[in-house]
Amino acid sequence: TDTHTFVTAGRYWIRARAQDKKGVVSGWSDSVAVSLGGGLRWFWMGPIDSGSVTSSVIVANDGTSDVILGCCSDDQTFYSIGARYGTTRATAYPVNSMDAEFIGDPGLANNGHIIASDDEGYLYALMLPGLDCAWVWSDSVTYFYWGAPALSGNNIYIGREDASLFHFIDNGSSVALAGVYVFQAASVVDAPVVDAGGNVI
Repeated sequence: TDTHTFVTAGRYWIRARAQDKKGVVSGWSDSVAVSLGGGLRWFWMGPIDSGSVTSSVIVANDGTSDVILGCCSDDQTFYSIGARYGTTRATAYPVNSMDAEFIGDPGLANNGHIIASDDEGYLYALMLPGLDCAWVWSDSVTYFYWGAPALSGNNIYIGREDASLFHFIDNGSSVALAGVYVFQAASVVDAPVVDAGGNVI
């Protein structure tokens, strides 16, 4: 018996021949194409109820390696997951209540803040690598869900399901509300877009 280990993923042409107990060797077989690699590399599940990531994800570098960032509403947690091996690197929990859970779709700002929200209406800026909280914002209106943010420089544009589009200025360790536009609609939860001219669409 002879073995060979392929260390690089790719497409290989393989052929074989046999040898019997008396040492008689056959001719070579026809070549067969075999693709190696490119399959499932890892699978991640949350620690509680085998939860999965329930938001869209973003990929960033935490200063050491690439990580996948997203929230799992099954266990109320925001995760940083190592992209190479699928191991949990850091976690964050809502700060305002034991019953709150991270929901919605996060965004990655130019200053490295991860903008996320919970189901009680709080908006967060989390920092890599440890997902420490840089700031939290809420007004007197709670339990409205936030949409996905549009980010331009230190400007954050984000809709809320009470038909409002908010404009925030991220000052690093704090955030300032710059304006609110109220639509004549039932709700605004989709992500706005900032075009090259700075217009919010």
